[in-house]
Amino acid sequence: MKRINFLTVEFVLTFAMATILVSCTKTDNVPNEATQLNSFSMTLNNSLWRPSIVDNDSCTSTFRCDFSKVDDIPFYTIKAYKDAQSRIGAESDNIFQIQIVGVYSIGNYPISDSYGDFNSYARLIINESGNQRIYENSVSSISSFVKIEEMIPMPGSDLVGIRGSFSGTLYNLDNLQDSIEIENCQFEFKKINFSDYCQCGY
Repeated sequence: MKRINFLTVEFVLTFAMATILVSCTKTDNVPNEATQLNSFSMTLNNSLWRPSIVDNDSCTSTFRCDFSKVDDIPFYTIKAYKDAQSRIGAESDNIFQIQIVGVYSIGNYPISDSYGDFNSYARLIINESGNQRIYENSVSSISSFVKIEEMIPMPGSDLVGIRGSFSGTLYNLDNLQDSIEIENCQFEFKKINFSDYCQCGY
């Protein structure tokens, strides 16, 4: 009959117990989950309208905000795309744009200029069955407004994000009797993403 070395058994049991305790108290290095920084949605003719999600990734959605200055006048350009194939650009099913010039602080900004590089405008393009319809704000009366509710400074950057809303009536350029209503357009940009459609930070 073999003799058991009790010192060896005791060492093995002690080591096993220590391993179990360490494994129970160890904190796994789980990467931080992505934080949604930007958002955009609106109601178009009483129907919810949201930009497309790319590859089922909620952090990648087809909208963005650009910030520029011309002669020290700051302006923001928001572009959003909705498309069955998540396409971005002129071929997208829907293309919505708002540009607001002279945004220095929170407040109400009327949108009444014609579409142009340095103007305040709102525009929706609908590509449908090979036909294109372009809707824009009125230039003869103020039918659209942007309300900037918060200016969001970005640490370590001269860029300033914005949070606000848009509402208004846009008119078909080819038939002014044809119009669309945009309500409850809510947007928030805690980061200015220019051509980057990533809406999250880590």
